Amino acid sequence: MIPHAPILAVFLPLLAAFLMPVVSLLSKRYKIPGGKEWLSAVFIVAELIVVLSMVPTAKTSVITYKLGGWDPPLGIILAVDALGALAATIIAGVGALVIAYSFIYMRRETGLEYYYTLLFLILAGSMGVVLTGDIFNLYVFFEIMSIASYALVAFRRHSQSIEPSI
Repeated sequence: MIPHAPILAVFLPLLAAFLMPVVSLLSKRYKIPGGKEWLSAVFIVAELIVVLSMVPTAKTSVITYKLGGWDPPLGIILAVDALGALAATIIAGVGALVIAYSFIYMRRETGLEYYYTLLFLILAGSMGVVLTGDIFNLYVFFEIMSIASYALVAFRRHSQSIEPSI
């Protein structure tokens, strides 16, 4: 198992979401085509590797990860069991398929840095939901996931998409 894999499974999509506007800006400035797509591909492959590394250990025992080394209730704890590892694998796999499909389907759209940012925020929230070990952080990750999904529904800014997002 990769060291710190549970927190990396949540942190990698968050990092990708925050780096996406920066990479988009730099790729526009220096005229580098496909910067957003390359960043997305690198981070989703890394996410799959991290999640798949947890599966063998999670089959036999529960992986607990204490952020900062603090015990609950003061610290945040991530717990990965066999079901959580399966759900994380499904989320990462479907996320990889969505990102791969987006490369072709969304290429004529504008504002793709926002699209990929929202997509990675949904991925981070989903990973947090299945890997968290306490109820408070479950709520926080649900909020991240739901707010990003509302914004992604309204991404095209048509009346057919804005009304359902509200």
